[in-house]
Parts: sequence; structure tokens; C-alpha cells
Amino acid sequence: PLRLGDALTRWVRLIGQPRRDSSGTWQVAGMVQDITQARTAELALAEQHHLLDLLVHTTHEGFWFIDTQGLTTDANPAMCQILGRPREALMGKSVYAFVDEPNRQVFERELAKRAQGIAGAYEIALQRPDGSNVDCLNHATPIFDTCGRRVGSIGMWTDISERKRAEAQQ
Repeated sequence: PLRLGDALTRWVRLIGQPRRDSSGTWQVAGMVQDITQARTAELALAEQHHLLDLLVHTTHEGFWFIDTQGLTTDANPAMCQILGRPREALMGKSVYAFVDEPNRQVFERELAKRAQGIAGAYEIALQRPDGSNVDCLNHATPIFDTCGRRVGSIGMWTDISERKRAEAQQ
């Protein structure tokens, strides 16, 4: 940053090239470009990214990102806990690897809706490594790139097992 007297701080890019004048003295010929607006936008974007990352990685809700083929592209720690697996065991795996046959059909129906660009909530049981199922509520949303092409879906997952057990006891 460059501060000129009491003026506002400005971000500048200095581009220079050394050269010798006719007396042999070295000088620098160059250009100064004000990049304050770009740098301010860059810092704001970095702050937004930090806050989003903080939200995704500290929430108690599971976030599960999948591509258009239903393959896992990312998952937060809460999602790993719901599935009872480390993140590495999820990456690149199909969502179908984490359900039994009846729940596979639920996924198929729901992923068809995401393919049409339709968001929605649904209940499904996910399977843990020991074969037990964990009842979940998923709020799923298709995601699009900046050109409007669908690149996958994001699900916000809640473990509703306790609620289901309580309902069953009534």
C-alpha cells in the first residue's frame, strides 16, 4: 500500500526497468498503476471465502457435495461423522455406495430431480460401515457454475435418528 500524506491508502503496482543515462548513471524508468479497487475486491472475496469455509467446517449439519454423476467431490466433518467414515473414504465415491437397495431408489428419484434443476428436501437412511442405517433429512440443491451449467448438487444433511426412534415409541 502507498500512503501519500493524509490521503487514503492506495494499492499500487510498480513496473520498472533499469537503464543508464548518457553519463552512465543508473536510473529506473517505470510506471505506477493504481490497483486499489482490484485489491479491495480481492480482500473482500478472501474474507467471504473464509467465512463460508468456517460455516461449512464448523456447523453440526453435514454438507455433502456431489458432481453430476453422483460422485462425492467434498464433505465436511459433520457429514463424515454422520456416515461414520473419514473424508478420504468418501472422496470420489458414488452416493449409492452409502445406502441399501430401498434407499438407493430414494437417491435415484431425488438425483433425477436435481438433474432437472429442482431443489428439495427428503428423508433417507444412509449406511455406516458396520451396516447400520442412520436416518437423515437432506435439503438438496443443484449447483451451477458461472455459465449456468449444472455441475452437481449440495446436500445439507441432518441426523434425525433420535427423532425417528422417539416417533416409533409413541
